[in-house]
Amino acid sequence: MISELPKMEVPKWLEDIAKGNKNLEKIDFPLRNILTDSLYYPCSGGILGPRPLLAGNIFSFVYADYHIKKESYLKRFKGSKEIIFSDFRLVSHKEILWSDLVPNSWGPLVLPERGQYVLSFSVPFFCYWSIWQRNSVSKNSSEFFSVLFIAEEICIVYEALYCRLSVAPKILYIFRPGCRGGEWERMWANQSFFKKVVKLNSSGMPEYLYNRYLDNINEFDEKPCWDEYRGGKLRAGLWRLSEYSQENTIKRCPMCGAKMILRNGFRGKFYGCSEFPLCKGTRDYIIDHEGGRCTSQ
Repeated sequence: MISELPKMEVPKWLEDIAKGNKNLEKIDFPLRNILTDSLYYPCSGGILGPRPLLAGNIFSFVYADYHIKKESYLKRFKGSKEIIFSDFRLVSHKEILWSDLVPNSWGPLVLPERGQYVLSFSVPFFCYWSIWQRNSVSKNSSEFFSVLFIAEEICIVYEALYCRLSVAPKILYIFRPGCRGGEWERMWANQSFFKKVVKLNSSGMPEYLYNRYLDNINEFDEKPCWDEYRGGKLRAGLWRLSEYSQENTIKRCPMCGAKMILRNGFRGKFYGCSEFPLCKGTRDYIIDHEGGRCTSQ
Protein backbone atom coordinates (compact mmCIF):
# COMPACT_ATOMS: atom_id res chain seq x y z
CA MET A 1 0.00 0.00 0.00
CA ILE A 2 1.23 3.53 -0.81
CA SER A 3 0.90 5.89 2.16
CA GLU A 4 0.49 8.97 -0.08
CA LEU A 5 -2.77 7.53 -1.42
CA PRO A 6 -5.97 7.21 0.64
CA LYS A 7 -6.58 3.81 2.21
CA MET A 8 -9.86 2.28 1.09
CA GLU A 9 -12.17 -0.33 2.54
CA VAL A 10 -13.09 -3.50 0.68
CA PRO A 11 -16.17 -2.62 -1.43
CA LYS A 12 -19.35 -4.23 -0.12
CA TRP A 13 -20.15 -5.88 -3.46
CA LEU A 14 -16.77 -7.62 -3.44
CA GLU A 15 -16.92 -8.62 0.21
CA ASP A 16 -20.43 -10.06 -0.26
CA ILE A 17 -19.25 -12.21 -3.17
CA ALA A 18 -16.06 -13.42 -1.49
CA LYS A 19 -17.35 -14.00 2.04
CA GLY A 20 -20.50 -15.62 0.76
CA ASN A 21 -18.41 -18.12 -1.22
CA LYS A 22 -20.64 -17.33 -4.17
CA ASN A 23 -20.07 -19.24 -7.37
CA LEU A 24 -19.04 -16.63 -9.93
CA GLU A 25 -20.77 -18.69 -12.62
CA LYS A 26 -24.13 -18.10 -10.92
CA ILE A 27 -24.04 -14.34 -10.30
CA ASP A 28 -24.55 -11.41 -12.63
CA PHE A 29 -21.24 -9.99 -13.81
CA PRO A 30 -20.87 -6.65 -11.89
CA LEU A 31 -18.96 -4.73 -14.56
CA ARG A 32 -19.73 -1.22 -13.29
CA ASN A 33 -18.68 -2.18 -9.76
CA ILE A 34 -15.46 -3.69 -11.08
CA LEU A 35 -14.58 -0.49 -12.97
CA THR A 36 -15.43 1.92 -10.14
CA ASP A 37 -12.34 3.03 -8.15
CA SER A 38 -10.28 0.53 -10.11
CA LEU A 39 -6.69 0.45 -11.34
CA TYR A 40 -6.27 0.15 -15.11
CA TYR A 41 -2.99 -1.44 -16.20
CA PRO A 42 -2.46 -1.31 -19.99
CA CYS A 43 0.16 -3.67 -21.48
CA SER A 44 0.15 -5.66 -18.26
CA GLY A 45 1.67 -8.91 -19.47
CA GLY A 46 0.28 -12.15 -18.07
CA ILE A 47 -0.19 -10.99 -14.48
CA LEU A 48 -2.70 -13.04 -12.49
CA GLY A 49 -3.24 -11.28 -9.17
CA PRO A 50 -3.35 -7.82 -7.55
CA ARG A 51 -0.39 -5.44 -7.58
CA PRO A 52 1.04 -5.80 -4.03
CA LEU A 53 2.27 -2.19 -3.95
CA LEU A 54 -1.28 -0.84 -4.29
CA ALA A 55 -3.33 -3.52 -2.53
CA GLY A 56 -5.22 -1.57 0.13
CA ASN A 57 -5.40 1.60 -1.94
CA ILE A 58 -7.15 -0.37 -4.68
CA PHE A 59 -9.36 -3.48 -4.51
CA SER A 60 -10.27 -3.85 -8.19
CA PHE A 61 -7.60 -4.32 -10.85
CA VAL A 62 -8.27 -4.27 -14.61
CA TYR A 63 -5.49 -5.52 -16.91
CA ALA A 64 -5.32 -5.45 -20.72
CA ASP A 65 -2.77 -7.01 -23.05
CA TYR A 66 -3.38 -8.47 -26.50
CA HIS A 67 -0.21 -10.59 -26.58
CA ILE A 68 -1.09 -13.10 -23.86
CA LYS A 69 -2.24 -16.52 -25.05
CA LYS A 70 -5.19 -18.09 -23.31
CA GLU A 71 -3.47 -21.46 -22.97
CA SER A 72 -0.44 -20.05 -21.15
CA TYR A 73 -2.65 -17.87 -18.94
CA LEU A 74 -4.90 -20.74 -17.89
CA LYS A 75 -2.00 -23.03 -17.03
CA ARG A 76 -1.49 -20.90 -13.95
CA PHE A 77 -5.11 -21.37 -12.87
CA LYS A 78 -5.43 -25.11 -13.40
CA GLY A 79 -5.39 -27.73 -10.68
CA SER A 80 -6.30 -25.93 -7.48
CA LYS A 81 -8.03 -22.94 -5.95
CA GLU A 82 -5.12 -22.69 -3.54
CA ILE A 83 -2.80 -21.08 -6.09
CA ILE A 84 -0.40 -18.72 -4.38
CA PHE A 85 0.47 -15.49 -6.17
CA SER A 86 2.90 -13.40 -4.12
CA ASP A 87 0.90 -12.42 -1.01
CA PHE A 88 -2.47 -13.52 -2.38
CA ARG A 89 -4.54 -16.69 -2.64
CA LEU A 90 -6.93 -17.39 -5.51
CA VAL A 91 -10.52 -17.73 -4.26
CA SER A 92 -12.48 -18.11 -7.49
CA HIS A 93 -12.31 -17.34 -11.19
CA LYS A 94 -14.59 -17.24 -14.22
CA GLU A 95 -14.25 -16.80 -17.97
CA ILE A 96 -16.02 -13.71 -19.32
CA LEU A 97 -17.36 -13.32 -22.86
CA TRP A 98 -17.03 -10.17 -24.95
CA SER A 99 -20.83 -9.95 -24.93
CA ASP A 100 -20.67 -9.76 -21.10
CA LEU A 101 -18.49 -6.67 -21.43
CA VAL A 102 -19.97 -4.78 -24.37
CA PRO A 103 -23.37 -4.71 -26.16
CA ASN A 104 -23.35 -6.01 -29.72
CA SER A 105 -24.37 -2.56 -30.98
CA TRP A 106 -21.29 -0.84 -29.55
CA GLY A 107 -18.64 0.70 -31.79
CA PRO A 108 -15.72 3.05 -31.02
CA LEU A 109 -16.24 6.80 -31.37
CA VAL A 110 -12.69 7.44 -32.54
CA LEU A 111 -10.21 5.46 -34.60
CA PRO A 112 -6.47 5.91 -35.19
CA GLU A 113 -5.40 7.59 -38.41
CA ARG A 114 -5.14 5.24 -41.36
CA GLY A 115 -1.81 3.43 -41.37
CA GLN A 116 -1.11 4.28 -37.72
CA TYR A 117 -2.76 1.23 -36.18
CA VAL A 118 -0.52 -1.68 -37.12
CA LEU A 119 -0.40 -4.73 -34.86
CA SER A 120 2.73 -6.84 -35.08
CA PHE A 121 0.65 -9.78 -33.86
CA SER A 122 -2.24 -10.46 -31.51
CA VAL A 123 -4.01 -13.41 -29.94
CA PRO A 124 -7.72 -14.34 -29.95
CA PHE A 125 -9.79 -12.47 -27.37
CA PHE A 126 -10.35 -13.97 -23.96
CA CYS A 127 -11.18 -12.53 -20.56
CA TYR A 128 -10.95 -13.89 -17.03
CA TRP A 129 -12.34 -12.47 -13.80
CA SER A 130 -10.83 -13.68 -10.53
CA ILE A 131 -11.26 -13.02 -6.81
CA TRP A 132 -8.21 -13.04 -4.51
CA GLN A 133 -7.66 -12.96 -0.76
CA ARG A 134 -4.61 -11.65 1.05
CA ASN A 135 -2.70 -14.74 2.06
CA SER A 136 -0.30 -13.32 4.64
CA VAL A 137 -2.96 -12.43 7.25
CA SER A 138 -5.32 -15.39 7.58
CA LYS A 139 -7.90 -17.29 5.61
CA ASN A 140 -10.56 -15.28 7.42
CA SER A 141 -9.06 -11.97 6.33
CA SER A 142 -11.59 -9.55 4.89
CA GLU A 143 -9.08 -8.20 2.38
CA PHE A 144 -10.39 -9.40 -0.97
CA PHE A 145 -9.42 -8.22 -4.43
CA SER A 146 -10.98 -8.42 -7.88
CA VAL A 147 -8.83 -8.89 -11.01
CA LEU A 148 -10.23 -8.62 -14.53
CA PHE A 149 -7.78 -9.63 -17.26
CA ILE A 150 -8.72 -8.86 -20.88
CA ALA A 151 -6.72 -10.09 -23.85
CA GLU A 152 -7.54 -7.18 -26.13
CA GLU A 153 -5.99 -3.93 -27.39
CA ILE A 154 -5.73 -1.34 -24.60
CA CYS A 155 -7.57 1.53 -26.36
CA ILE A 156 -10.50 -0.69 -27.31
CA VAL A 157 -10.79 -1.92 -23.72
CA TYR A 158 -10.68 1.58 -22.26
CA GLU A 159 -13.27 3.04 -24.61
CA ALA A 160 -15.58 0.01 -24.59
CA LEU A 161 -15.65 -0.18 -20.79
CA TYR A 162 -14.63 3.02 -19.02
CA CYS A 163 -15.75 5.55 -21.64
CA ARG A 164 -18.95 3.73 -22.57
CA LEU A 165 -20.10 3.50 -18.94
CA SER A 166 -18.71 6.94 -18.03
CA VAL A 167 -16.51 5.57 -15.23
CA ALA A 168 -12.93 6.74 -14.75
CA PRO A 169 -10.42 4.43 -13.07
CA LYS A 170 -8.93 5.70 -9.83
CA ILE A 171 -5.38 4.96 -11.03
CA LEU A 172 -3.85 4.62 -14.48
CA TYR A 173 -0.89 2.29 -13.98
CA ILE A 174 1.87 2.59 -16.58
CA PHE A 175 4.65 0.32 -15.37
CA ARG A 176 7.71 -0.73 -17.37
CA PRO A 177 6.18 0.39 -20.66
CA GLY A 178 7.87 -0.43 -23.94
CA CYS A 179 7.37 -1.73 -27.44
CA ARG A 180 9.30 -4.99 -27.17
CA GLY A 181 6.02 -6.85 -26.92
CA GLY A 182 4.84 -5.31 -30.20
CA GLU A 183 2.59 -2.51 -28.88
CA TRP A 184 1.62 -0.45 -31.93
CA GLU A 185 2.33 2.98 -30.38
CA ARG A 186 4.12 4.57 -27.47
CA MET A 187 0.95 4.76 -25.41
CA TRP A 188 2.64 6.80 -22.67
CA ALA A 189 3.49 9.62 -25.11
CA ASN A 190 1.80 12.97 -24.53
CA GLN A 191 0.21 12.90 -28.01
CA SER A 192 -0.64 9.19 -28.12
CA PHE A 193 -3.92 7.82 -29.41
CA PHE A 194 -4.35 6.03 -26.08
CA LYS A 195 -4.29 9.37 -24.27
CA LYS A 196 -6.87 10.71 -26.72
CA VAL A 197 -9.14 7.80 -25.83
CA VAL A 198 -8.63 8.34 -22.08
CA LYS A 199 -9.65 12.00 -22.49
CA LEU A 200 -12.89 10.93 -24.20
CA ASN A 201 -14.34 9.81 -20.89
CA SER A 202 -17.14 12.12 -19.75
CA SER A 203 -16.16 11.34 -16.13
CA GLY A 204 -12.71 12.80 -16.71
CA MET A 205 -9.22 11.34 -16.60
CA PRO A 206 -8.01 8.97 -13.86
CA GLU A 207 -7.40 10.75 -10.57
CA TYR A 208 -3.89 9.31 -10.26
CA LEU A 209 -1.16 8.36 -12.70
CA TYR A 210 1.51 5.89 -11.68
CA ASN A 211 4.35 5.74 -14.19
CA ARG A 212 7.55 3.83 -13.50
CA TYR A 213 10.03 2.48 -15.99
CA LEU A 214 12.28 0.43 -13.75
CA ASP A 215 12.36 -0.51 -10.09
CA ASN A 216 15.07 2.10 -9.53
CA ILE A 217 14.18 5.78 -9.91
CA ASN A 218 15.21 7.39 -13.19
CA GLU A 219 14.22 10.30 -15.41
CA PHE A 220 10.99 8.60 -16.50
CA ASP A 221 9.87 8.51 -12.87
CA GLU A 222 10.79 12.12 -12.13
CA LYS A 223 8.08 13.62 -14.31
CA PRO A 224 4.62 12.41 -15.38
CA CYS A 225 4.36 11.14 -18.92
CA TRP A 226 1.21 13.26 -19.46
CA ASP A 227 1.09 17.03 -18.95
CA GLU A 228 -2.25 16.96 -17.10
CA TYR A 229 -0.48 15.49 -14.06
CA ARG A 230 2.40 17.96 -13.89
CA GLY A 231 2.57 19.76 -10.58
CA GLY A 232 0.74 16.95 -8.79
CA LYS A 233 3.71 14.91 -7.61
CA LEU A 234 3.07 12.71 -4.55
CA ARG A 235 6.23 10.61 -4.75
CA ALA A 236 8.57 9.22 -7.40
CA GLY A 237 6.42 7.80 -10.17
CA LEU A 238 3.08 8.82 -8.61
CA TRP A 239 1.12 11.88 -9.72
CA ARG A 240 -2.30 13.37 -9.10
CA LEU A 241 -4.46 14.98 -11.77
CA SER A 242 -4.55 18.75 -11.35
CA GLU A 243 -7.93 20.34 -10.62
CA TYR A 244 -7.67 22.43 -13.78
CA SER A 245 -7.09 19.34 -15.91
CA GLN A 246 -10.00 17.51 -14.28
CA GLU A 247 -12.38 20.38 -14.96
CA ASN A 248 -11.30 20.50 -18.57
CA THR A 249 -11.65 16.80 -19.38
CA ILE A 250 -15.24 16.34 -18.19
CA LYS A 251 -18.00 16.35 -20.80
CA ARG A 252 -15.80 17.37 -23.71
CA CYS A 253 -16.72 16.64 -27.32
CA PRO A 254 -14.91 13.57 -28.68
CA MET A 255 -14.75 15.19 -32.13
CA CYS A 256 -13.55 18.76 -31.47
CA GLY A 257 -12.96 19.12 -27.71
CA ALA A 258 -15.67 21.76 -27.16
CA LYS A 259 -18.03 21.62 -24.17
CA MET A 260 -20.95 19.21 -24.31
CA ILE A 261 -24.54 20.28 -23.60
CA LEU A 262 -27.30 18.01 -22.29
CA ARG A 263 -29.97 17.79 -24.99
CA ASN A 264 -33.24 15.92 -25.58
CA GLY A 265 -33.50 13.61 -28.59
CA PHE A 266 -36.28 11.43 -29.92
CA ARG A 267 -34.75 8.48 -28.04
CA GLY A 268 -34.08 10.39 -24.84
CA LYS A 269 -31.37 12.60 -23.37
CA PHE A 270 -27.86 12.79 -24.77
CA TYR A 271 -24.87 15.12 -24.69
CA GLY A 272 -24.40 17.17 -27.87
CA CYS A 273 -21.51 19.40 -28.90
CA SER A 274 -21.95 23.10 -28.08
CA GLU A 275 -20.53 23.87 -31.56
CA PHE A 276 -23.46 22.18 -33.34
CA PRO A 277 -24.18 22.35 -36.30
CA LEU A 278 -20.49 22.91 -37.14
CA CYS A 279 -19.69 19.81 -35.11
CA LYS A 280 -22.07 16.88 -34.61
CA GLY A 281 -20.22 15.08 -31.83
CA THR A 282 -22.33 13.28 -29.18
CA ARG A 283 -21.90 11.29 -25.98
CA ASP A 284 -24.21 8.81 -24.32
CA TYR A 285 -26.25 9.99 -21.34
CA ILE A 286 -26.02 7.48 -18.49
CA ILE A 287 -29.43 7.29 -16.82
CA ASP A 288 -28.80 4.96 -13.91
CA HIS A 289 -26.30 2.58 -12.37
CA GLU A 290 -27.71 -0.40 -14.22
CA GLY A 291 -26.28 0.87 -17.50
CA GLY A 292 -29.50 2.34 -18.97
CA ARG A 293 -28.51 4.92 -21.54
CA CYS A 294 -29.55 6.82 -24.61
CA THR A 295 -27.46 5.88 -27.61
CA SER A 296 -28.65 8.68 -29.86
CA GLN A 297 -25.98 9.61 -32.38
